[in-house]
Amino acid sequence: MHIHTKVHVGGKMTDSGYEGGHACHTGQLFFAEAAVLDSVRLAPYNTSTTERTTLDEDGIYPGNGAQGGLLHLKYRKGKIEKGVAGSLTLGVDPNATNDGTGM
Repeated sequence: MHIHTKVHVGGKMTDSGYEGGHACHTGQLFFAEAAVLDSVRLAPYNTSTTERTTLDEDGIYPGNGAQGGLLHLKYRKGKIEKGVAGSLTLGVDPNATNDGTGM
């Protein structure tokens, strides 16, 4: 499992949403295998028939932990069903332009 990310800079919020600027980062944040296995025990994931791709099988994940976008998770009250908080420090170059092509 993963979350797609895109960081935009140099624009502004308007009544229509975020406008202008450019995307300086496009990427993905990944979950450790243990967290994925914990989540598939819970609804609605426990009824999914979709074949899962592990991190080892994922062609995007570089396999280098936090540097590769692996989120650090904490379960509320030690139980995933009580809620999850995730964190990752992500540094981006605000002067770069990355629209996700060429990944």
